[in-house]
Amino acid sequence: LEAADRIGGRINTVQFGGVPIDKGAEFCHGEEDNRVYELVSPYNFLGSYQDLLDGDQRMFLNSSGFRFDTNKLTTIIDNAMEDVMFGDGLAHFNGSVGDFFDSRLDKLLLSQNVDPDLSDALKYRIPQLECASSATDSLYDLGAWGSSDYKGCAGDQTLKWKNGTEG
Repeated sequence: LEAADRIGGRINTVQFGGVPIDKGAEFCHGEEDNRVYELVSPYNFLGSYQDLLDGDQRMFLNSSGFRFDTNKLTTIIDNAMEDVMFGDGLAHFNGSVGDFFDSRLDKLLLSQNVDPDLSDALKYRIPQLECASSATDSLYDLGAWGSSDYKGCAGDQTLKWKNGTEG
């Protein structure tokens, strides 16, 4: 758990404007064969936010307040994350995940007839989602081969520490 001079190791709960926020490891991805989950689950430290990801809970707006078709955008984002970003060929690609992903995302957006403004927004947002999950600032910092070798744990991918290091 990488504990250092405080409880929590990479989980570091601090006060920010009177509100506790987590710096460092914030999520516990998966339940099966996940040693962190096995250690903390008996203590009820984790909560799921899966309900917030359900289609009727999501909303996509632009800066003018225009609401986009949630089902369409969710489908595009899911396809980009599952099929495009980590699709066939990533393991043998000599470069970064960003290099692999960009041209493939362009093709996906063109095939879905996504208008240029929305396309630009998605080219910004979709990589952000993976950067948050992979704890990196840029997809260009992730090696394609190493990323293709990542083995996820089955189960809820949206487990979050309920109260940080405060239990």
